[in-house]
Amino acid sequence: MGKIRIGVLGFGFIGTIHAKAAENCGDTELMGVWTQPDQTLDNLKRMFPTKKHYESPEAMAADPEVDAVVIGLPNSLHLPMGKLMFENGKHVLMEKPMAMNVQEAKELIEAAKKAD
Repeated sequence: MGKIRIGVLGFGFIGTIHAKAAENCGDTELMGVWTQPDQTLDNLKRMFPTKKHYESPEAMAADPEVDAVVIGLPNSLHLPMGKLMFENGKHVLMEKPMAMNVQEAKELIEAAKKAD
């Protein structure tokens, strides 16, 4: 099996840590990143000039070169972004809390099960 190809959503504190980890781990390859178009986008482009800079989370979800996605976005975005990635066949890693409440957590679990 080859390297796990990683995409990172969000380039704040935690997204930056995960992007650097994916870049430096021998078993993973950082494919690309997406962040809101603000000052973090400039930082992202400086730190990873040769990686893909996706226009949207949907573009990352659609990329067949991405196997797994780290969701480093605010907790309120974990549910919609997690579901989007599962629906597109991606593995997902997100920091706790995985959701804003128990109902959202159940929805994420169901989406993961549905995606197998």
